[in-house]
Amino acid sequence: VEARVSPRPNLSWVRQLELKASLSNITDGENVLETRSKKVDFATTLESGDQLNVSHESRFEFLSNPFALRPDLTISGGNYNFRTLELGLKTYRRRQMILNLSFLTGSFWAGHRDNLSMRSNYRINRHVNLDLNYEINWVDLPQYQSKFTTHLASTRLRVAFRTDMILMGLLQYNSITNELASNIRFNWIPKPGSDFFVVYNELDDWRYPFQPKVRSLSIKFNYLLAL
Repeated sequence: VEARVSPRPNLSWVRQLELKASLSNITDGENVLETRSKKVDFATTLESGDQLNVSHESRFEFLSNPFALRPDLTISGGNYNFRTLELGLKTYRRRQMILNLSFLTGSFWAGHRDNLSMRSNYRINRHVNLDLNYEINWVDLPQYQSKFTTHLASTRLRVAFRTDMILMGLLQYNSITNELASNIRFNWIPKPGSDFFVVYNELDDWRYPFQPKVRSLSIKFNYLLAL
């Protein structure tokens, strides 16, 4: 269920305001409530195209079975209640450089979490596009005597030599697994409906960056025949 109002105030620097409230329930096959979310979002779109937003969520989660949050920490089954507040900034999507920032704070599996997320996209020119993303979590779970910080960083480069020939590269680091993943993909489209791919994947243990755990090279060709 969702309700929304989007007034346009008579202010020279504000283009639109938006207030949205939503409620959702998810049950299992036996009609037992697994997830309930109550969320209120307030967003302000400026005349520059930039957007500021504030959201508050109250969520219930039922875990029928324990699950591993990280290799050394397992969350017990049971009922959990979350209350979070998030502040965000999104710059205008048609700029050469786009930046999305958000900060979230609130309860997290019977503990507390603060999350800072930064996502950016830079169109170097009409052929080259670069993404840079970084996320950090500060987690405190007194019930499990666990306090830790996690980092997730990634960068993606996209080079379009022509409309039918694209090279993409991705690097991603996850501090929980201590792994650095890389993916390089070349895509050629000889004609609509046909594709030629060359994909290289590598997974490295960050503690031993010159000793890859997994390496793979794959080549795929799809060609459309019209009869």
